[in-house]
Amino acid sequence: MGKRPPGKRPPGKRPRGAPLALIALLGLAGCVAVDNFGSRALAYNQQAEDIKESQLMLNVMRAAYREPLQFTDFTQVTGQTSASGTAAFTLPFNPSPPTFGHADTASPSATLSGSQAFTVANLDTKEFYEGILSPIPLTSIDYYMEQGFPKALLLTLLLSRIDITTSGRPPQVFYNDYYRDNYRRFESVIGALIDLGLSSEVAKNVANIGPPLTADEISSLRALAPLAEGAELERFTPASDPSITPDERATLARQGVTEYYRLQRTSEQSRFCIDRNNQNFTAASEILTSLGVLAPGDTIIGPPREPQVAIEEAAAQACGASARVRADVEERLGYAEPRNRFAAAVRTASGEITTVSFDVRLTIRSVEGIIYYLGELARGELDIGVGQTLAPPEIDTGLGIDRLFDVHQGCFATTNRIVALYNGVRYCVAVDPSGADRSSEVMEVVLQLLALNTSAQTLPAPSVISILGP
Repeated sequence: MGKRPPGKRPPGKRPRGAPLALIALLGLAGCVAVDNFGSRALAYNQQAEDIKESQLMLNVMRAAYREPLQFTDFTQVTGQTSASGTAAFTLPFNPSPPTFGHADTASPSATLSGSQAFTVANLDTKEFYEGILSPIPLTSIDYYMEQGFPKALLLTLLLSRIDITTSGRPPQVFYNDYYRDNYRRFESVIGALIDLGLSSEVAKNVANIGPPLTADEISSLRALAPLAEGAELERFTPASDPSITPDERATLARQGVTEYYRLQRTSEQSRFCIDRNNQNFTAASEILTSLGVLAPGDTIIGPPREPQVAIEEAAAQACGASARVRADVEERLGYAEPRNRFAAAVRTASGEITTVSFDVRLTIRSVEGIIYYLGELARGELDIGVGQTLAPPEIDTGLGIDRLFDVHQGCFATTNRIVALYNGVRYCVAVDPSGADRSSEVMEVVLQLLALNTSAQTLPAPSVISILGP
């Protein structure tokens, strides 16, 4: 066979390099156009977690050093990816004789670009500070109790003071101050209240709207329309109506009405209550006697037996008490949450059984108050201007003795830790899956409570810092 001269190709053959390059370019562009963003979205989620935890830890350390707090919120991440490709070819549009050489060239290229924008809002609005400076609502406390969060741990974190007054005894005040002997007294009274059955619940309240209505009166829907929004129509007789007044009863009797209707609106309210199924009177009596709340030798033996007012008072404070019973007692005694009154039968040292009324006032912290409280714990544990290093507070949760909040300095190993850099020093708390160290769990509760004050409606329009990333 003869050899083909240099630069020549067999007749009918086309250059294959250009189509192959074009196919490769299109494939590259197609791969680029499909942005696999799943891994990046998960990475952003982890970054947001680190940011929120570190920001809270940073504010705890600011509180420890008695510096002003500063709150920001990492609100959103936006990004875009673009792909482009070009190909340049030199092709023989006017075929030349096969004896001439051909110079076919291809210059494909592809470009991928992307950008992300992070929005950080400066939380300096009136609405935000009104939220973090307000006491934690009872609805939140009830939620955590219902979720099984240890009561002693939760109450230690959320309460700053407890006032107890009993009949015939001087008032006792218990401060949640980690640096003084009052702290041990505070923890003791928390245990006593839990032994007495302190719990929480969502109670239903029923309010009457207007007077009793006869069947003829409710037939006029036009007259009912302004009142009926959000209310229900209930049927009663004078004997079955727990809220009927003497005047209403007399009016119905004059009219000869034996059956009537009421418009009622029902609402829900979280409150503290006494769970009679979880009480340890012996343990509670020992603690309250040692604290001076009860006289020496007094022992609580159960609910009050007399007088009638005390019996009704105890019934109203019990978990599950009806709305009518609670309303009657609260109206007569003039108290509301979080001030609670309850009564108990007490056997004195001489063997006499008497009724003792307890007036308990619980002072609930705000979110900012919790952060300052954690900062005070950090001051003692790290000896920041205290003069001595104090051990982390320990709480008897009923399942064991757990540390409430334990701060470390240095923290070079960041695995299973919440870390913040403050004034060039790394501070952290451990994430303990065993639960013996509750530090990370406490941080989670504070983050959730803080988030309740950073809804979309309260985020400020100004003071927004946009940070562009590659």
